[in-house]
Amino acid sequence: MILSVEPLSGKTIRLECTSGYTIGMIKAEIQDREGVPPRLQRIFYAGRQLEDDQMLCEYGIEASSTVYLVTQLGSFCDMNIFVARLNDKTISFEVQSYETIEKIKAKIQERKGIPADQQHLTFHDIQLEDGHRLSDYGIQHKSILRLRSTWWWLITTVLEYISLFFLIILLSICLFFLFILLSIFEFVPGAYRLGGRNAAPALLNFLFFLITEILEIVKNVFSH
Repeated sequence: MILSVEPLSGKTIRLECTSGYTIGMIKAEIQDREGVPPRLQRIFYAGRQLEDDQMLCEYGIEASSTVYLVTQLGSFCDMNIFVARLNDKTISFEVQSYETIEKIKAKIQERKGIPADQQHLTFHDIQLEDGHRLSDYGIQHKSILRLRSTWWWLITTVLEYISLFFLIILLSICLFFLFILLSIFEFVPGAYRLGGRNAAPALLNFLFFLITEILEIVKNVFSH
C-alpha cells in the first residue's frame, strides 16, 4: 500500500509499505529518503503520537492514509492555527509548533478574556493538556482547535439535565393519565358515553403522540 507522510513544511512523502510495517520501519524509510534520523522524528495519526514498536494496522492505518511528521529540525517554524469556539467566530493565531498549551491559552485569554484555567482545548476530540507542546499532538499549519470554557460546559450540562428531569416528569404524568383512562374505559360500564364514543380513542391517540414526541426529545438529548 501507499502511505502518505506529510511534514510541517515541504512536499508530502509517499512510501510503499504494508500494514505490518512498524513505525520504526517507517522512520527508517523517511531517513533513507530525507536524511532525518529516526530519533528526531515524531509521527502522528488522528492527533496521536505513534510508538516505534507498533504496526500500522494496530493504529487502523490503511492504504492511502496520511500520517503527519514532526521533526526537531523543523519544529520551530511559524504557522497559523485556528481556535473555534461554540457560537463565536474562529480566532487565528500565529504560533510556533514548540509552544506549549499554556502559552496558547494565555494568548486566548489576552484576545477573548477567558481565564486560562477555564479553557478546555481539544484537537480531533483529544483533550490538550498543559505542559505539552503543539507538536506533541501533531498540530500543524492551519489546524483547528476547539475551545469550550469551564462555565459554558457546566451551564450546558446542568441545563441538559434539568430539561431531561422535566421531560421525565412530563412522561410520567402522561403515563399516569393513560393508565387512568385505560382503567376507566375498560372497567366502568357506559364510559364511552362520556363525551361520545370517540372520546376515548381520541384521548388515547393524543397521549400516544405526546409520549412519542417526548421520547424523541429524550433521545436527542442523550445523543447530543
